[in-house]
Amino acid sequence: MCGFVGIVRPGGLHPEDEEQVRRATRALAHRGPDAQGIWIGSHMALGVARLAVRGGQAAAQPLCVEGNGEMTPQAVLAFNGEIYDDSVSARGTDGYGVTNGSSADTRWLAAHLGAHGLDCLADIDGMFAFAYWQPGRRRLFLARDRWGEKPLYWTRLPEGGLAFGSEPGALIPVHGIDWAIEPRAVATFVGLGYWRGRGTPWSAVERLGAGQAIAWVDGVMNVTTWWSPQAETFATVTVPPDTLGIYWHLTSAVGSRLVGERPMGALLSGGLDSSLIVSLAADAGVRLPVWTVRWDDPGWDERVYAAAVGAHLGLEHRWVDFGPWDVPRRIEALVDAYGEPFGDESLLPTSAVLEAASSEVDVVLTGDGGDELFGGYDRYCWRPSAHVEYQDVFCACPRRVLHQVFVPEILDDEESLPLRSAGRNIRDQRRWIDLHGYLSDDLLRKMDRAAGRVGIENRAPFLARTLSRWAMTLSAEVLWWGDVGKQPLRALAAKLLPAEIVRRGKLGFGVPLSPWFRGPLRSWVRDRLLSGTLVATGWIESAGLERILRDHFDGQERSRALFNLLMLAIWLERWPRRLVNHPPPGTPSSLKVGRR
Repeated sequence: MCGFVGIVRPGGLHPEDEEQVRRATRALAHRGPDAQGIWIGSHMALGVARLAVRGGQAAAQPLCVEGNGEMTPQAVLAFNGEIYDDSVSARGTDGYGVTNGSSADTRWLAAHLGAHGLDCLADIDGMFAFAYWQPGRRRLFLARDRWGEKPLYWTRLPEGGLAFGSEPGALIPVHGIDWAIEPRAVATFVGLGYWRGRGTPWSAVERLGAGQAIAWVDGVMNVTTWWSPQAETFATVTVPPDTLGIYWHLTSAVGSRLVGERPMGALLSGGLDSSLIVSLAADAGVRLPVWTVRWDDPGWDERVYAAAVGAHLGLEHRWVDFGPWDVPRRIEALVDAYGEPFGDESLLPTSAVLEAASSEVDVVLTGDGGDELFGGYDRYCWRPSAHVEYQDVFCACPRRVLHQVFVPEILDDEESLPLRSAGRNIRDQRRWIDLHGYLSDDLLRKMDRAAGRVGIENRAPFLARTLSRWAMTLSAEVLWWGDVGKQPLRALAAKLLPAEIVRRGKLGFGVPLSPWFRGPLRSWVRDRLLSGTLVATGWIESAGLERILRDHFDGQERSRALFNLLMLAIWLERWPRRLVNHPPPGTPSSLKVGRR
């Protein structure tokens, strides 16, 4: 887990750029609490805040590639993430001027970017975002990993310049950024609960998409996609795989995620995915301490399953209590940490459990990706009717509710819906949608920001290159028996885990918002939503806002829509204050609204 930020200008850096990058790097200290490093050239300023999981303090960043005796380095690399395949990481770094003081995966990446450019990314099994600068060519590469585990935001600066960083908050000290908010994007966020693809709340600030890269050469920029799921091979395998093959894929993935020099643990829900992860780690001789959320509502509590797995494997277990009393304080803190509204309510217990784990370990393994790859969601089996559509049942805020709340001028029905799908049957189509959007835009963004907030690294074995590529070839005929998914994983779990884990259905890492918003949090939710912040934007119909509150209090389910609006309202209150604390010359402190 690291964070980096940079400014590049074709005409040379401005006098204030070095100080801006230093301030921005300090703003990322939560992501990289071990060390901070700055590199300043004639056209590029680059800063890194580092959590030293591998390589210790000797693996300083930014990493400079020696320039054959010249004062100016051949290249400079800022790298956030891990490359897991050590047989690749340790190979081929000689002869490219990469010093031995850096960690093996950082050296490998710098060497192979120098030799092969972005073509080397196809060989990587890992999670990453990086900035690779070649001063002699005035060329910059920015890139993210295939699934989007690590984030990267960017924006154009005047006269062909570019600013980029691991979080939007890191860009606040950079002068010349237009922070005007895009209302249509906001409406889409409320509908989905997350920002899709390259989307952010701002007209001029974008997030680099999963599997995307930027090549910037002396002010000319090109965005490319170096990887995306392949429709040609997706869901083509109709013969069930043998259990030994599944075991090999998962064992290899888990084993590769156990590399490192810092204490490790795991998040254990008691579900199939996280239980398999800790079981296979134990098979490899690593009994990870585990953390589980303990709810006071028995309808949401999974402790009996998590306890059964922990006892079966002989694991040290930590319990983290979570309830409605923790919601107001935690939401305020998370809005600041995310830097943008985020509408997945599971971020609340996720942040609590990661916060607890960070006091003992620096790395945690998670089961992220298992549901999308192996068909774990019950919604994949939902059968549409003539009157109700899939997206209106399972999105955070149905279109009819959006039309009640937002003024018509900023609504775009097409933009408010999930991606169109590709696949051979309805279940595979829904997996395809999630693999193209929900996984990277919601789940992985949630985990990265919640982990980065407390300086801990999260790793997802299910997203290993070989395992995920193989899993995407499996069809619905292989993954489901009737309406029960994940059959290949269940077959393996039957040999490794207690029977109740194999048989149990999907609960998910949700939050009982609906009863909380009608009960102990009712007054707080109403007061925050009706405080005037939302209506003052001109985007919101006050009567519609009051109506969905009343509908929910009267028994209709509107909790996810209310949560998204609540996150938006709190963000709108707090974001302008952060801009005022770092005022660029001539920038007003009031909220600005713009268009993409």
